Amino acid sequence: MGSATEQLTTLAQLLQAFGDADEMLFEQRGEFSSARIAELCRTARALAHRLHAHYGTRQAAEIAQAYGVAIVRERWHTGAGRISYLGECTRQPPCIRVNLAALERLVELGQSEWGGEQREWFSTERLAEVVIAHELYHFLSHHAVARAAELAAHVFARDLLALPFSPLLFETVLQNPARWQ
Repeated sequence: MGSATEQLTTLAQLLQAFGDADEMLFEQRGEFSSARIAELCRTARALAHRLHAHYGTRQAAEIAQAYGVAIVRERWHTGAGRISYLGECTRQPPCIRVNLAALERLVELGQSEWGGEQREWFSTERLAEVVIAHELYHFLSHHAVARAAELAAHVFARDLLALPFSPLLFETVLQNPARWQ
């Protein structure tokens, strides 16, 4: 989001901004054409809807396990100033790893800033579901362009879990946590 998020001063303002449609958020980044963004969003949403209809659940961990994907929750430690990732997946062996250290940091930031409905999305379990959904998309899809896969994974997670905002919010907060304290 770059310059658009630089103008925001509170996490509440950031949450409101990330409530926009995914297409709008991605266009602000300027990485892809509007047509490509629309295609990525449409494909990711279609997959989320198919999986929800087929499995009868929005629980990403349940769907991942139906595909034989192990879910591993562990703490990754990174040095000061380094990017902290929320999760990753591998195809061989089929596994989604969730970074509990990063989730706990997001919980701390979210619980201190937000109340009410927003706060429910800042628990370790809810954040883990978002990470699992995001990584499940990577496991199931095959994109040649890494950034396109990231954007589509955000759309997939948002639709599968019925999030009221884009998971890009979490990435933005983690990239510069000191700013939101």
